Amino acid sequence: MHFLLLNPAGKLAYTRDYFCSKVTKADYAEHPVDLLLLSGILFNAGHRITVIDAIAERLDPLCLKQRIDALSIDVVIFLTGMVSWKDDFEFLEKIKHSRPRLLLIGLGDIFLEPHAFVNNNWIDAVLLDFTSSEVLEFCNGSDKNFLSISFRRGEKLYLASRQRSSGKFIIPIPRHELFLAKKYSFPFARRLPFTTLLTDYGCPFRCPFCIYPTLGFKLRELDNVFDELRYIYSLGIRELFVKDQSFGSDRARTIALCQGMRKIGKLSWTCFLRTDIADQELLREVKESGCHTVLFGVESANEQILEKYKPGVKKSDIHNAFRLCRILGIDTVGIFILGFPQEDKKSCMETIDFALKLKCDFASFNVFVPKIETPLRKEMIAQHLVDENDTQIFDQSGIVSAWHNEYLTESQLIGLRRFALRKFYLRPSYIFKRLLKSLSSIARTKILFKSAFFILRDSLGNKTLR
Repeated sequence: MHFLLLNPAGKLAYTRDYFCSKVTKADYAEHPVDLLLLSGILFNAGHRITVIDAIAERLDPLCLKQRIDALSIDVVIFLTGMVSWKDDFEFLEKIKHSRPRLLLIGLGDIFLEPHAFVNNNWIDAVLLDFTSSEVLEFCNGSDKNFLSISFRRGEKLYLASRQRSSGKFIIPIPRHELFLAKKYSFPFARRLPFTTLLTDYGCPFRCPFCIYPTLGFKLRELDNVFDELRYIYSLGIRELFVKDQSFGSDRARTIALCQGMRKIGKLSWTCFLRTDIADQELLREVKESGCHTVLFGVESANEQILEKYKPGVKKSDIHNAFRLCRILGIDTVGIFILGFPQEDKKSCMETIDFALKLKCDFASFNVFVPKIETPLRKEMIAQHLVDENDTQIFDQSGIVSAWHNEYLTESQLIGLRRFALRKFYLRPSYIFKRLLKSLSSIARTKILFKSAFFILRDSLGNKTLR
């Protein structure tokens, strides 16, 4: 079969992968990690693969349709999400109408609750775990009760008997070479080209606002990871974004992974970490294996909010993690959320001030949205704060829209986020520091100036229209 792995065109710079859709804040284009992993699964089974990433390639819908029309394909696996589903569905339904025998299989956060699939009969199936090889059986005609695929056969609907992931897994090596020419960029990359690596799936922690714990948690066999790293190295790629949402959660495995990376070659990389596990020993291991930037989910400066929405993390943990990174020479990214339920302006301002006190190298300010399938969304549905069938577009980046609580309107939340960007990034001392650091690399300088332009435009209230 000939498969098209498709990231559709968009009016804005969307990222839709790994069940978390939003508008990118600096007009970068990350690898869609789910399509990347599926490329290995399909290739290993002998299928032909074409990749079109209309976001990275900056294709408009007309140009994208012409590209698709020119292909002789059997199956389209497409990304979508809460942030863009209306435009995505309109475009893809036209593709299905013009080629009714084409199988259309969806991936995205909007499908974690079944109504988006059930109510759109032009979608043949949706995938609920992109690390699973069940897609091969489905495309070969099987009607079994899949764990990770909901699908249609004629008028009959089969909903996945979805279970939380657990244990260990292996995957065929993703075909990174299919994505090399797509002009991906990343604000924290120190050289180009770069690629994305996933060594686990889901998350073992319990943050109730986050989608990843709802997926369960499973770890890739390390030998399988090392095989992929050797393949990446053979392609001449030296820069990685390790997109594990819970990197470091298994301490012994993380140390073994870092030690194995050092044996493969000199790599440069970025990862996510929780502040409560980022002690000196672990940070030293990641630093010595090439990690130069760590993204920390800080979320809030308010202790009550941390206790409720970031269980296990205290402000002292956050301060200590950022302090240790400064000592070791690791750049830090603080990720903050404004507008949790029952949060007021004073609490948001406390978080904005906290971002400056932490002395992070970069800060990402988001607005709270009630993400599909999360425990917090279910709690809000029970309290009649959110409608169970609500499919309006929510954007956690705060560029397009925001959910509002009883203390803050949507416009106030978006305004607070823009204020946070200006207060953090327009400090003369900060600008001077970033300029000095970026001069060590031409690629880094280009990325810095591109990111700075779009952050400034965002902070002044202009959307990143294509």
